[in-house]
Amino acid sequence: MKIISIIGLILFLVGCQQERECNLSEMLFAKPRNSNHIVDIENLWEYSDSMERVICKKGLNGLFLKVDNLYLSYSPVDLLNKCSSVTYCGPLKKGDRIEVLLNRENVVLFEGEVVAMEDLDSLFQMIYMNLEQKSEYIMKPSKSVITLKWDIEASHQEVKAIIKKLVKGYTSSIRSLHSISNSATAICDSVQINKERLAKEYPFRLSLHFGTHFTLGGRVPPPPPPPPFDLEVN
Repeated sequence: MKIISIIGLILFLVGCQQERECNLSEMLFAKPRNSNHIVDIENLWEYSDSMERVICKKGLNGLFLKVDNLYLSYSPVDLLNKCSSVTYCGPLKKGDRIEVLLNRENVVLFEGEVVAMEDLDSLFQMIYMNLEQKSEYIMKPSKSVITLKWDIEASHQEVKAIIKKLVKGYTSSIRSLHSISNSATAICDSVQINKERLAKEYPFRLSLHFGTHFTLGGRVPPPPPPPPFDLEVN
């Protein structure tokens, strides 16, 4: 009887350990096998306007962005037409694109509205999953792109915080596809088995834009100077 109790205790402890070790975000954004295409987010700050220099010079159609222990697939959608003879034709509808903006005052805009950082993940999940099938939200996640823009004077930590919030919202979206009765380990096992299918049907495509000439990020051009004052002399 003691042996059975000890075995049961061991299995329970192992089960608890598995629950703790199962990190769905790290599984979804695991390190890719081809580590030559990884760009650490800390290396982005030295560039001025976008990833155009990196993408065009290396001839890459995609990179992985490393943010701490997460590796995010980065598809330079808006740069492909600048350094490639192949014309990119989508997404055409605004509904296929989720837009997040951080200006130099570190104000976050989500879909054109000022939002609090703590609400970003839930807002992302609402628009990405679109359970109510609203036409202004994502209708087909498989064709969606997440556009993140920030002013070069914005806080680096705020940019990283936004990315992590988007990852959290995406992870919650994938978790919501499974029964709420499933354990964390069971969900991780299911995601691991169906990882390729999920990547096609529910991708996380990140498009980055930043720089000194990013007017939408708070760098509004100054108004033109007033016309010269003509003094009439009688």
